[in-house]
Amino acid sequence: MAKKHGLVSDANVLLEVILCRQNHIRAIEAISRIKSRPYISMLSIHLVVYFSRVAHLPFSVIHDSLTKVDILDLNAEDYEWAKLICAMMILKMLCKLQLQ
Repeated sequence: MAKKHGLVSDANVLLEVILCRQNHIRAIEAISRIKSRPYISMLSIHLVVYFSRVAHLPFSVIHDSLTKVDILDLNAEDYEWAKLICAMMILKMLCKLQLQ
């Protein structure tokens, strides 16, 4: 796959805007200065959708927000990172069970 050049947006930046959090104006200003469409990792999509749904936003609002960014495909590094995070979560749960 060819390397893409541009800004990769963190899920937190999009959540600031979508959920109108404390720094949403600063996030909008930063995004508006970008000359090209920002990218978001596929791994960040679930965070945006999850927290937006927790905030009871309609899916149409979430969808409209995500159409303004390009979504990057998962790659081997993303998969390895996700495996590591899952393993850490499992270890944390096992430690809590042992302490009970």
